[in-house]
Amino acid sequence: MANHHCRIAPVDYEWEYVANGHRQGAFVAFQELRRDGLLCDVTLLAEGKRLSAHRVVLAATIPYFRAMFTIDMMEKSAQEINIQDIGFDALQDIINFVYTGKILLTLQSAPTVLMASAYLQIDSLVDACNGFLINKISRYNIEDLIFLGKYSNCAQLVNLACNFMLKYFLQYSTQERFLQTSYESLVDLLKDDKLVVCTELDVFRAIKRWVKADLTNRAKFVRSLLTCVRLHLLPKQCLANVILSDDLVQNFAKDVRLMEDDGSSEDELEMPNLRCRITGINVGEIEANPRNWNLVAKHIYLSGNSVSQKSICLQRCVVGGNNHAGPLCSVECYDVRQDAWTSLASMNVRRSMTAVVEYDGCLFSFGGFDAHDPLCTSEVYNPKENEWQFLNASNGIQGGCTAATVPIVHTLE
Repeated sequence: MANHHCRIAPVDYEWEYVANGHRQGAFVAFQELRRDGLLCDVTLLAEGKRLSAHRVVLAATIPYFRAMFTIDMMEKSAQEINIQDIGFDALQDIINFVYTGKILLTLQSAPTVLMASAYLQIDSLVDACNGFLINKISRYNIEDLIFLGKYSNCAQLVNLACNFMLKYFLQYSTQERFLQTSYESLVDLLKDDKLVVCTELDVFRAIKRWVKADLTNRAKFVRSLLTCVRLHLLPKQCLANVILSDDLVQNFAKDVRLMEDDGSSEDELEMPNLRCRITGINVGEIEANPRNWNLVAKHIYLSGNSVSQKSICLQRCVVGGNNHAGPLCSVECYDVRQDAWTSLASMNVRRSMTAVVEYDGCLFSFGGFDAHDPLCTSEVYNPKENEWQFLNASNGIQGGCTAATVPIVHTLE
């Protein structure tokens, strides 16, 4: 027989075959073996119920068990392991998840699965639960979500839940859960600048509800909680008739220094800011989400529906707008300490839907409309001179626009 020689390919010729679905198929087989009770070598106990599993699968998918089975712990070779801090339903859902890669989350199951996943250090499932709960925030579960976010170290969940609580404080503060809030948490909540209320009286009333829910143990906090109420934003008459005369104040904080006129100028007083900015203007009145606007006196110039507003120091300025007679050039200013409106110098041009911004103590008004005609002019108000002056024309400003101040950033060469 003739000799035949095979030609050998160069040594460096290689080909790696990758079987698609191999790993997925392996876990499908693991799940089938577990379902049939085959080759299972460990039993997990929770709430008196048992779950069979494969030690190698648990170690490969759950860091908690990987450490348990690879470090010299008493459970390393135990046939049964008691899991004391996790409920059976949550444990069963998690074991099914590590075998199949799927889990069904509900509002009822997600919190317990989240806590169990955090305990077992399954980061991917923790993230999934947090993402699910973030989309399900309501005023009925805010405190639970804050706790869960802190437990699972999810700053996003904590921040969103806290901001939700601040935004819907009026509704939340009337619920039974609010009365269970700790003193420390209540102080943090009430001092936050983002707290949304109509007036500081809402803050005071919330404090009253919280204290009266456990008067014996909470009366001692009345004095310190009153410091969370921004009393300088309330009219003096309201302070005298509502705050000072209240039974809680009379009985437990009668000698507290609420507000005194010590002759200091506004520039010398270091007062907290308004909690919220106004969110919109409606025909006939201000639409309120701010902390101090439902005590604002009615004013004829607020009958417009295109009013621009901006604050100077402790004042709110309402610039231009519309009423039944057409666009306005008037400017009105509300003093939050005096609870009174005053008229400022009128603009040189009637403007509705004008963009207003405050900078360096002056008010700037850009563009807007005179009836249906867009305006390309701009003006600046100098409070020291009480007059408006035109600015140089800009080709980029016409009709409705927005305005903002941008801080100047200095860089070191």
